[in-house]
Amino acid sequence: MSNLAHGLRLQLPTGWIEGVSSAAAGDTGSPALRIFKGIPYAAAPLGERRWQAPQPVSPWVGVCPCDRFGPVAAQAGLPGSADHAGDLDCLSLNVWCPPAGDGPWPVMVWIPGGGFMRGGASDALYDGSAMARQGIVFVSINYRIGVDGFMHFDDAAPNRGLQDQLAALRWVQEHIGLFGGDPSRVTVAGVSAGAGAITHLMGLSGSETLFERVILQSPSMQSHSLDDAQRIRHALAGVLEVAPTRQALAEVPLASLTRALASFMGNEDLKKQWGLRPRNYFPVRPVVDGQLVEMEPLPAIEKRLHSGGGKRAVLLGSNAEEMRFYLVPNGEIDRIDEARVRTFAEDIGWSAQTLAQTLDGYRAESPQMSMGDALSRIQTDYFYGKPTLALEQLLHQAHCPTYLYRFEWLSPLYGRSLGAAHAMEIPFVLGNTHSSRAQEFIGVLAPPDLASDMHTRWARFVRGDAMPDWAGAGQRLRVFKS
Repeated sequence: MSNLAHGLRLQLPTGWIEGVSSAAAGDTGSPALRIFKGIPYAAAPLGERRWQAPQPVSPWVGVCPCDRFGPVAAQAGLPGSADHAGDLDCLSLNVWCPPAGDGPWPVMVWIPGGGFMRGGASDALYDGSAMARQGIVFVSINYRIGVDGFMHFDDAAPNRGLQDQLAALRWVQEHIGLFGGDPSRVTVAGVSAGAGAITHLMGLSGSETLFERVILQSPSMQSHSLDDAQRIRHALAGVLEVAPTRQALAEVPLASLTRALASFMGNEDLKKQWGLRPRNYFPVRPVVDGQLVEMEPLPAIEKRLHSGGGKRAVLLGSNAEEMRFYLVPNGEIDRIDEARVRTFAEDIGWSAQTLAQTLDGYRAESPQMSMGDALSRIQTDYFYGKPTLALEQLLHQAHCPTYLYRFEWLSPLYGRSLGAAHAMEIPFVLGNTHSSRAQEFIGVLAPPDLASDMHTRWARFVRGDAMPDWAGAGQRLRVFKS
């Protein structure tokens, strides 16, 4: 291995970068890790580049300090915080290297979630230190989201956020060897929108050269049609009182643009006002544009497999009560009535009889179940549970090594009503249950045995180790709950 892989200063084709030791950052783990934050993998998408596919980085003079995270993509602030966060100049990634030793090491590339309109790689949930101590080069990436990443315009590059992810994965193939990583052993992993994005990448021609293995945690696999994309573009423009064009939306201040887009998330009254479908919970998603994305993920993956695409190993699963993440903290679950449940059921193609039978089945299990609880269950299955099972079945039938899980551990927060909600498994998987950020979701008493078990199994998968005890004899599903 090159001596460069052991130092804090590395020379990339574009110039020198300098990282930081984890010891200098207050990490008491031993031995120290080498961490590089905010490495640009594509040119800043400013000016005319704002609406283009990602462009190459221009070489720089001197040493680029990589000791802090780059800006997240432009987005609305979280409720109770500032009303805007991030920047257009967001195309950077971060690398955690194992302690100096034998390599090359396997690589795990983490694509953050956030509903294609929020989040970023600097979230403390995604700290890569624990994975690096498992002998894995951990990479996390930022990509364009919201209007800049996923709103479709006829006169702009399609699915710019997906194209950013592809550019980051190509960067890994070209440069990760300098950090001690093995480009032939790359696992791409993500949660929610990040995992959903990966399912779109899996269906693209040539993606086999970019990653060998896949981890999908609660993949949000829905795509928008061109009609869906046009509806949200016109709705957003209507709220902002501008023309529904790229030029007009580009002139809107970022804070106003991101805030207006975020106002549609989960706002059923606003969506109804502008003719948006209840099943489109998030206002933007990857679009079946006929150029980059030709079809939805499941048929696209099936087509790739039948046409000779690589049979990757895939670890995938979902959580038992996903939608409680969106419905419990803000109290919305208590405001849902039967009309809203019926409207959603109709939009996803259920008959009145199917809905009645489903509700009767729920009430047989729990006579006091509320309409909010019922909608949470229906949407958990529709958005996450059933698509994940369908993908696992497709992969299994194609003889891809598959490892299916369901996460059932119940968070103690919100009077235990949060339950096994969306994103609860992240700190268990990445080994970050101790962080204050993780404890906002899981509390301070996360079971250490469960945390150790999940973190170790995910690391074994990334390393390509044998996993003979994943499930019992004749079973494909492993349940994590205690």
